[in-house]
Amino acid sequence: MHTRITTPLPDTPFWKLYLSRSSGILHWEDMDAFWPQMQATTGDWYVFDPSQDAPEAPVSGADWQAALTAAQTLVYSRRELPISGAVYVDNREDPAFIKVFDPSHMGSSCSCSTEPVMPKYIFSRARPDSLPLAPPPKTGLFARLTGRT
Repeated sequence: MHTRITTPLPDTPFWKLYLSRSSGILHWEDMDAFWPQMQATTGDWYVFDPSQDAPEAPVSGADWQAALTAAQTLVYSRRELPISGAVYVDNREDPAFIKVFDPSHMGSSCSCSTEPVMPKYIFSRARPDSLPLAPPPKTGLFARLTGRT
């Protein structure tokens, strides 16, 4: 499942980091170098799927390796494409905030979508905050079933 933003992001340190500058890892040879670099990192990381509640504690060791493997498998599922563009990092030499998008559900490449797609995984040294629940739709099936308009 891919999560779309339908409400403003919370005004918290974590979401400010999310919105701060990052650069995409576009070329597959750079992506091939990125994963071993990440596997060699020490310390704790939070692994956050924005469609779920934010984790209470960071992961390390085998849990960290499993999360990296899952993200790498997702990104490489579209290796036939000429470039990746599914991973964005705050600092390539010393990353602390990484967004991994599902390459099959990345949204509009021109950033003109009214509902941007969230990453599948966010790897962060900072503790994440959950996204607020989207308000129920004011039209459509939900409105007809509940009588809310």
